[in-house]
Amino acid sequence: MQRTRGGTFDLWMLPLVGDRTPSPLFQTPFTERNARFSPDGRFLAYLSDESSSFEVFVSPFPFTGEKVRVSSGGGTSPRWSRDGRELFYASDARQLVAVPIRTTPSLQLGAPVTLFPLKGSRPWIEFDVSVDGKTFLASVPEISANQQPLTAVVNWTSEVRR
Repeated sequence: MQRTRGGTFDLWMLPLVGDRTPSPLFQTPFTERNARFSPDGRFLAYLSDESSSFEVFVSPFPFTGEKVRVSSGGGTSPRWSRDGRELFYASDARQLVAVPIRTTPSLQLGAPVTLFPLKGSRPWIEFDVSVDGKTFLASVPEISANQQPLTAVVNWTSEVRR
């Protein structure tokens, strides 16, 4: 990801062999982030704020300009199932959503299915899906840094003298 002059972020790639020069996956006036490759490497799920809030999109890789919006009403953290038949994301309504997906011979999306409400008072920072697609492991913070309890010790110098 790299910040552009307009203050947005674009997704970039770095080849691991040959010419290791970074290049943009695509450049838009919007912010794109949190990209995940499909298991077959033919598609990229990512977030974009082109609709004024972050939504999950899928595009072919390499990027052709074509893209399909997966979420509606906000979405974060796209994750592919290991077999590439489902795409999971966290909705802005704090639900984990699964979307059936086919990548061959062409991209086809099914109807989104809400799996369960997200637990905890904070959004899931990270999560992943088990190989069988039935279990999820998530990092769920309960307290953020600005909510840590504060203890103020007054008159501490008199305590030190004792």
